Amino acid sequence: MTYFIAPIVEGHTEVSCVERLLHRIWSEFLYSPDRLQVLRPIRCKRNLIVDTDRDELAGKLNQAAIMIGAKSKDSADRKLVLVLCHTSNDG
Repeated sequence: MTYFIAPIVEGHTEVSCVERLLHRIWSEFLYSPDRLQVLRPIRCKRNLIVDTDRDELAGKLNQAAIMIGAKSKDSADRKLVLVLCHTSNDG
């Protein structure tokens, strides 16, 4: 079985390191024998994701679902979307 993860992230740094981070967690902490396939991260500004008056998050989730569907052909595969957001420094 393969786990497909489509990450939605905020910045360039997350884009460049999220795959490495997830593989490390997968192998060193979860010890999973299953295969992990991290898809190309989708970038979105935090203020757009958390704004309830916008449909930005729904659009990004839909984009992630389409990406996973294009990659995963086996019904036994697990499909995941990970949304990574920084916490706000506002009190």
